[in-house]
Amino acid sequence: MIPSKKIDFAQLNNPMSYQEYMDLIHQKHSFNQSTSGKTEDGLFEYSKLNLKRTQRVEKLFSLLDETKVALLKNSSKRTWLVLTESWCGDASLSLPMIKKIADSNPNIELKIVLRDQNEDLMNDHLTDGSKSIPILIALDENFYELWHWGPRPEPAQQMSRDWKINKSIPKSEFTEILMKWYNQDKGITIQKEIVSKIVNFE
Repeated sequence: MIPSKKIDFAQLNNPMSYQEYMDLIHQKHSFNQSTSGKTEDGLFEYSKLNLKRTQRVEKLFSLLDETKVALLKNSSKRTWLVLTESWCGDASLSLPMIKKIADSNPNIELKIVLRDQNEDLMNDHLTDGSKSIPILIALDENFYELWHWGPRPEPAQQMSRDWKINKSIPKSEFTEILMKWYNQDKGITIQKEIVSKIVNFE
């Protein structure tokens, strides 16, 4: 496989570990803010709700045996870079899953950057023309992009595409349906999709 674009970490704004990102969320919450630093449009309320979702996933999410086997086959150094924000409901569920998947291989280092502070990187990874998150970007040992995943597991993404076309129900109702899908799926689809990316592109 020919390496694609190289990510220059010197050009990224504040790459964080998972724990540093969680610490930032708590810090922002003490000022009634989301990671965007804004208080309007209910972003802080979304961020508070999402923190509870993340903490629940951290406790309940478990890896499939096939995920562990696939991840351990890779002995090369990898960096997984995630674009996210605390107000994003999808990210609140997917990011702790990504963290646990990455933790299953000591050769994978997970780094997190904020969408709104890294516009160039975000603009290189648009979904249907939008700045949808989270986006997971897998990099090789020289920081060339191998593949990316996101912003949702494909079944959930198709649900979102269909809703945007029809909008037959309010966004709040659709969000509830989407969250129920995540809860019922229990992270199985995201694991299978990430393993497929590794098998096919590394």
